[in-house]
Amino acid sequence: MNDPLMAITNLTTSPEHQPNNSHANLNWATNLRWEKSIRSHVEKLIKKQKSDELAELLAFHGCRGKGSVIKAERISFLQSLKNLLTIHGNEQHRCFPVLEILLSKPEDIIKSNQQLSLSELIEDLLVIPVTSWLDLKIADTVVEAGLFLCCSRELSSEQCLAFYQRLVAYHTLIEQTDGMIESDRLSSLDSLLLKAESRYLLGIALEHLAGTRSLRRNGLSSYAEELDALTDNDGTPHATLLSELPLWMASFQRGNLAGQWAEKNWLNRKTQDRWQDLLQRTASLTSSQGQLALANGTAQFWPGTLADSLLKLNEKKRPNWMRQTLQSIGSTSTTSSKSKRSKANEDLTAATQSDWGKLASLRCNWYPGSDHLTIAYGSSIPQIEFSTLGLPLLNGLWNTELKIEGQICELQSEWNSLCWYNDEAGDYIELRNETEHAIIDRQIFLSRNDQVALLSDSVTTKTDATVQISWKLPLEKAWKGKQDTQTRSWKLRQQKRDVRLMPLAIPEDIVHRADGKLECTDEAITLEHTGRQNVCMPLWLDWSPTRRGKACDWSQLTITEAREVLPSPVAFAARCRVANSQWLFLRNLEFNGTPRAVMGLNTDAETVIAEVNSLAQAEKLVEVQYEEEE
Repeated sequence: MNDPLMAITNLTTSPEHQPNNSHANLNWATNLRWEKSIRSHVEKLIKKQKSDELAELLAFHGCRGKGSVIKAERISFLQSLKNLLTIHGNEQHRCFPVLEILLSKPEDIIKSNQQLSLSELIEDLLVIPVTSWLDLKIADTVVEAGLFLCCSRELSSEQCLAFYQRLVAYHTLIEQTDGMIESDRLSSLDSLLLKAESRYLLGIALEHLAGTRSLRRNGLSSYAEELDALTDNDGTPHATLLSELPLWMASFQRGNLAGQWAEKNWLNRKTQDRWQDLLQRTASLTSSQGQLALANGTAQFWPGTLADSLLKLNEKKRPNWMRQTLQSIGSTSTTSSKSKRSKANEDLTAATQSDWGKLASLRCNWYPGSDHLTIAYGSSIPQIEFSTLGLPLLNGLWNTELKIEGQICELQSEWNSLCWYNDEAGDYIELRNETEHAIIDRQIFLSRNDQVALLSDSVTTKTDATVQISWKLPLEKAWKGKQDTQTRSWKLRQQKRDVRLMPLAIPEDIVHRADGKLECTDEAITLEHTGRQNVCMPLWLDWSPTRRGKACDWSQLTITEAREVLPSPVAFAARCRVANSQWLFLRNLEFNGTPRAVMGLNTDAETVIAEVNSLAQAEKLVEVQYEEEE
């Protein structure tokens, strides 16, 4: 009675539902093509109607064992299947109570007064016909094949054989409908389940049938193809995959475990390398709270999914990124408090960006509590998630509205990346959305070591018209905003942490007229600015604990070209100061190739972000040159 699944079966099967050992009719088995190695033996069992012996032969023996490792793997596998049934569309699934019993301890079942036994629940499952995808869900094949692998030996002979017949029906259904379900109608998760995992698990569960070897190979090929299709060359996942990524990656874990139990081949070296790259890139997308950025409804599954995947890697010595990630997600394999600080070039690997994936993760280092900004820009309204000192600050849609002469300009369906900058000073990305009448260039900068960030939109048009740009940034509700009494700066506070907001295009002093405004509510940060023809609207954020409570100020700067002062539609520059730290931001809105001067800096760059030292010299953090025309 040491095996928990056997204990559950015996405990929950009432006397009237105890397995009946009478011989079942095995004629169905005569129509199947069996592997040559067991064909004669199976034919003898069928001829003699030896149902018990046939059930023992066909049951899966791979995940059976008394060791703590195999038990933990089986629990992880079953929990993963249960997680799959929690997504929309799988409510009231008949496998759900089966999984709940299998994942419960015997004493918990007694306390809960479970009404139906495992045997009765399996019987209810087996009566559902397998005839068409119209009557089934794609997840059904995976869940039932997984159940067979985990508990076929604990079923009665009749149930085991009936379950086996059911899996054969799924196999036939997949062969008949191969290619008939259009890929563009499937989600990324359903595509992986149908093309890869269902084939691979069925190929293992039905290994005694002829042809299942090719079924497993097809499943493995599909795993590789799906991984290649939804990740960039460096492993960065496509932004559209994030909402399903925890369950999507869990499919790979189940396949890996099933192959390990059955001692079957898993992914080839090239695909395993891409898988490991994916793990590192998704580690970059993991917050200090152990959650996957922008995962939405499946975020709760992420810590377990990522931890299991990382711990499965055959690393003799875990690299720093892996150790720090395991600590962030609360794994028992945490980083020692005496671990050495990572090198600067290692911190750079904490950030990731993909033009193809429409995704960027700006991150100062791998350590828990690191500053981290993720943006997915594959739609007209980007999604942003931003944490400072380990506390979530922004999370949701970055709403942007552009008006020209009072008329709303509809944004393009997606943004494109113009520039990605990743060095010791920080991470920088520039995005573009080109409308019919204007171009919006969005600059985002996150400092590596100084706890500051810049969010800015530059709008350029070809007409002398009134231009208004406005944002609504999704603020986490735990932050409480308060406006300064003398300036237009705002301070957000949570747990004795402050984030200072400075709208650089709006005059600092409230007595001066402003062509815009900054406001904070419990749900959003709103910023708007109005100008003529071309407009730049930057927001500077500072959350340094050492500068907390210190005075701040900012002002726009004069920009000259050949000793002539440039008007605001041509170029924008501002400097801001908090305590003894000072920064400069320059954005040229129109440019003819002639260098320009501002605050002692001469440059022909389109964008400059600099730190101003004690000698009033600008030390460049970011410098973006104009794109050369072809």
